[in-house]
Amino acid sequence: MFQMKNCRTIFDRLTDDNGHNLNYELVGKIESAVNEQSNSAFDLAYSLIDTACKTIQSERNENDNQNDDLPKRFKSTLKLLNLVPLDYDTTKPNGIATTMRGLESAVRGLCELRNSDGIIAHGKPATTKSMDLLQIQFAAQTADLVVHYLYQAHFDYPMPTPEIMYGDNSEFNDYVDDIHPEVEIFGQTLLASQILFNADEQHVAYKEALLNYVIEAEENDD
Repeated sequence: MFQMKNCRTIFDRLTDDNGHNLNYELVGKIESAVNEQSNSAFDLAYSLIDTACKTIQSERNENDNQNDDLPKRFKSTLKLLNLVPLDYDTTKPNGIATTMRGLESAVRGLCELRNSDGIIAHGKPATTKSMDLLQIQFAAQTADLVVHYLYQAHFDYPMPTPEIMYGDNSEFNDYVDDIHPEVEIFGQTLLASQILFNADEQHVAYKEALLNYVIEAEENDD
């Protein structure tokens, strides 16, 4: 019996509370389609990759472009991910870029199989001959590999938090200084925005206040 072993390995790390119910459902349907030698495996494999991309984009607070086809969505999802360990020397040659182009080609091929031989997306006459098990299983294995890689990178290689610079937010700094008085300590005058920025090493308090400031500004613009 065919199983999506890679996907099941990564999904075992999740819970339904994380909103990944659809992943489990699609994996089960793909396995059934392969075991029944049904062309619906092409449609379901497409849907599984599409769902993975949309989920990762959502969890990384990236707005999905509903007009994108799957190859474009897959490519934009890759750009959101850190594909090597954080301490990896990216200045030396590696095969990651070439490998990713190969995965992009595989996704495009799967889309073509779905369009030409899938039975759900466009419908087919009842007399349409099914693809052989070899092609059906290949499509399922491709989705199994691609989705596992996406989620593994998503979970295990978080993008480094971009360093925030005090001087990059002059408008916000002025806002803070306008509503909070400066402080004098041992003859040295400190601005409120400077105190907020240096309140902790990770600038957490500053970032939170800056985020609230941006949100309120956007709401006022609306």
